Amino acid sequence: MTGRRLLPRAFRESLYARWSYRCAVCNGKFTSRELQTDHRIPYRVSGESLEHISNDFMPLCPSCNRAKSWSCENCPNWENRVPSECETCLWGSPENYSHIATIPERRLHLSWSGNTEVGHFDRLSDRARMAEVTVSELAKRIISKIPTSE
Repeated sequence: MTGRRLLPRAFRESLYARWSYRCAVCNGKFTSRELQTDHRIPYRVSGESLEHISNDFMPLCPSCNRAKSWSCENCPNWENRVPSECETCLWGSPENYSHIATIPERRLHLSWSGNTEVGHFDRLSDRARMAEVTVSELAKRIISKIPTSE
């Protein structure tokens, strides 16, 4: 294992452009100054490769990077250090994952922007308040009523 190395600016910019300057987890749009280049598999688990391969990294916003750090540091794999476990985690593969820090869990990150979408959110929020539940709980209830195709 070699020590951590600084990623060249051109490498980071190329990675951000490939992701359209969006966070790999929450899909929020950010500037290159705001985005952080993150190892898909934590450095502590797999170390640093000799070459910088863009598929080994992803852009994260500061909020998602902090959440990933906390989650990974409290994951059993932080000590076990099995890279393949990280490859199937939200934090290592947000596009296709089977768990979050070894727990079978899924997350949906949504944001509403523009007057029309914000109006939709506000209506959902009003309904949640009337039902005395969170917006997330109401969304789960609505989704659970969608018929499954057979």
